[in-house]
Amino acid sequence: MTAIALNQRFLGQLLVPEGEKLIILKAPKGTGKTEWLATEVAKAHDQERRVLIITHRIQLGGALCNRFGVNYVTEVHTSETGTLLGYGVCVD
Repeated sequence: MTAIALNQRFLGQLLVPEGEKLIILKAPKGTGKTEWLATEVAKAHDQERRVLIITHRIQLGGALCNRFGVNYVTEVHTSETGTLLGYGVCVD
């Protein structure tokens, strides 16, 4: 596991080390997490890799999954893509 700590206002072009299978992103509001994550999810989809989006709020999880084209866990049984692109869940 590799830990990266940044001392800057925005995430910017944060690079994920090659071969990492798990990415945990923790940053304050307004630092560009969603934009960065959108890019990473698109890369994973291009490589036909699955993603798991975990949030601490139900509405946030649904909104992120909708934006990223990933099924939110309540939609798995009715989605045309099934489990192809990954899942999104909320943990509290």
